[in-house]
Amino acid sequence: MPAESFWSADEKIPISQTKIAIPSTNGLNYQAGQKIQIDIPATAGLDYFQPKESYLKFDVEVSLPAAWVLADGTGGQTRLQLDAETGGQVLIRDIFIHSGGAGNVLLEEIQNYNVLTSLKYDYETNENIIKKRALTEGVTSYDPRCRSTHGGLQGQGNNLNTNPYWKKPTDQHPISASYTNDDQQKVKCLLPLNTGIFANDRVFPIMLTEGLRIEIVLEDANMVFRQLSQANLGHESFTNPVFHSTNGCDTAPDNPAAGLNEFFIAKNQNIGADQNLTNFPFVVGEVLGFWDMNENREIFNGNAERPHITSITWIGVGEAGGGGSDSAYGYVKVALGGGSSGYFVPTDAEGGGSARAITPGKTIVYSYSPKFSGSTGYNPTYEVSNVEMILQKVEMPDGYTRKLMSNMKEGGVLNYDFLSYTNYKYSQPATEYVANIRLPLNNSRAKSLLMIPIDATIRSASNVLGATDTAVTHFQENSVTTLGASRSQRPGLTGVIDSLQNYQMFYDGRLNPSRRVDVSKSSALTGISQQHLIELEKALVMGGITPFSFKKHTSNFCLGRALSLQSGVYDTRGKDFSLQLEYTASVSPNNSASLPKLWNCFCAHIRRIVISGDAIALEV
Repeated sequence: MPAESFWSADEKIPISQTKIAIPSTNGLNYQAGQKIQIDIPATAGLDYFQPKESYLKFDVEVSLPAAWVLADGTGGQTRLQLDAETGGQVLIRDIFIHSGGAGNVLLEEIQNYNVLTSLKYDYETNENIIKKRALTEGVTSYDPRCRSTHGGLQGQGNNLNTNPYWKKPTDQHPISASYTNDDQQKVKCLLPLNTGIFANDRVFPIMLTEGLRIEIVLEDANMVFRQLSQANLGHESFTNPVFHSTNGCDTAPDNPAAGLNEFFIAKNQNIGADQNLTNFPFVVGEVLGFWDMNENREIFNGNAERPHITSITWIGVGEAGGGGSDSAYGYVKVALGGGSSGYFVPTDAEGGGSARAITPGKTIVYSYSPKFSGSTGYNPTYEVSNVEMILQKVEMPDGYTRKLMSNMKEGGVLNYDFLSYTNYKYSQPATEYVANIRLPLNNSRAKSLLMIPIDATIRSASNVLGATDTAVTHFQENSVTTLGASRSQRPGLTGVIDSLQNYQMFYDGRLNPSRRVDVSKSSALTGISQQHLIELEKALVMGGITPFSFKKHTSNFCLGRALSLQSGVYDTRGKDFSLQLEYTASVSPNNSASLPKLWNCFCAHIRRIVISGDAIALEV
């Protein structure tokens, strides 16, 4: 009997399953850039496991910059979380899976694993999936109590109430105190590994590979952190609080042209919903910025150093300062202080310039803390600890393994197939408006190509958190439009369309498809072309990603090409693959400068582990 028959379904074979934990073997705690190693032994009793029911388990703790202190001795911090959409998965940059024993065969390698996972999580998603990930993976979910200021946006990065990365304000953790690391907390992550081996439904015969070695390289710290969307200007725009007045009065708001050391924010859909400060996005010590919605530009501070929040107070019905026609709804009173002046003087230039006013009801309030870090930069860190691989151990009936091994000794061959990804990278300069990207594909059983252009601009954590040059936002009186499709709100993680107009592939001696695929609608943020949508959907499905949503087709841009249909495969070897791109010299609609891009071209393909006797080989 051939060894392959052991993987055929047989309802008569009784099996049992139990969970076992395999700790990491090269340390207890890990920081950005370090490697986690997990050795899964092929010991007696661990002959098989179910990959898809297994997961990586660890704790992660986000730490604020310890040395970042304002002139008056307070912290000047802001709440920090991991990427809201990918959670703990964002920490995994590269992953390698080897066979055990002396052979040490590299069975699977996925570079920029978090980029691929981000694509999967942005497209293979719905409300229920997000809620499940929020319970287990360090993802944050949409909370209607923390919806957009104007009610329209339902973003994942907008969650204060059930956010796992910090303690919810209570009497024990009051909002009145300066924000410190004591307000952050460890998050337990249970991550399914989105690799070919660990996403496979088939039982894995670990005794035949003499165990497995998993190596995980952690991502750089400047890539993984996010502020609350309500606090950050440019991330899910128009979620931010809006300046109401200096006195809490609708009829006479007292325009603060001369400066302000306190002001009011009116209750709206994400602030004060339950007559308290639970949903308020700022903390004591946070440095603030102001953005004029009418003029679409920042309001600068005329003093040498921006002040920060010294107290936050809920002003309820009938209380002093809660007057005006909105008095029934209440306000949040924000007091400013610290620095060289202790108050904010609105001007046309930082540290000076012409005096100007702050327009009540037309001014966005946002966190300036990451931008206000000076020469040292705002550099948070993270630590991963208590790392374990939780395996779903499968116990076969007596005699099963013995029969299999006997069959192998008699010349039988075991083939174990799984869908994996090889990343072919290409660096595209910002000025390369007509590009011909050569793809040296070498996969014998390819399914599809998923090509993701990542913004390759080198940014500090301060710039990423502060949305510096990552989003261009245009505010209007009753709406907001995020311009600059070239920009990524999650730089280094999601694809950017830039000013791409069309694309076409060439392989096997002909153009594919026969006509160029137009993506100009996506570039102009006016929609999505039918052909691009169809090509992308086919590629995602053949690449093992079931797209439930195309909501993020511009914010996480991807070009797709299916190389086979249904159960078919395509041999890419010797086919001279290339991707032809045409960009405009300026980015519509806001004429932003083009971006340097790192193309992550994932070829989804079938890998085969071939086990015969004492030998292990890999076919790709």
